[in-house]
Amino acid sequence: KCLKEVKYPSCWSHNNCQAGEQCQGADVCPCDADCDMEDSPGTCVGSELPQGCCYQDEDCDQGTDAAYVCGWNEMSGEWGRCMWLLDPGQCWDSSDCTDGKVCNGAAYCPCDAPCGMADMPGKCMDPNQAGDIGDPCGQDGGDCKQGLVCCYPCGIQGCIFECSEPCDASEPWCEGGCPMYA
Repeated sequence: KCLKEVKYPSCWSHNNCQAGEQCQGADVCPCDADCDMEDSPGTCVGSELPQGCCYQDEDCDQGTDAAYVCGWNEMSGEWGRCMWLLDPGQCWDSSDCTDGKVCNGAAYCPCDAPCGMADMPGKCMDPNQAGDIGDPCGQDGGDCKQGLVCCYPCGIQGCIFECSEPCDASEPWCEGGCPMYA
């Protein structure tokens, strides 16, 4: 959506603000919605970010040769988390993907709340694509290809659901095609 240009400190999103600032109060009607309001810009507001937290990629510049991006997930809360730059096709959130693809299966803790989960990049996938063996699925991704099942592969917190070959249903530890962990 094309929005009229605004002068700093006015903003439409965090991208219009300086590093360490966030855009507050912007109201923008989504492209596919019929809104009764006019788009109105917000204001860039500075805030002290906790170490490793971010609003945008620029907040992650650590003055080193290593490249970082600002990753957001459903657990992020108020801030994103500075994450290392990945290879093409991998992602921390859908902004790392191109060509209309979405990020499936990325897992990491919020920047200001360690949760014991190992950082795991996701995979950029067509939103309508069925997953192959090892692809994230279910609550962590999409559907699996025919003949595969969506299982929680390790039985401990921090794993993600992934597509796999079904186990033998006659085995006592197999339920719904997935191994059960005690």
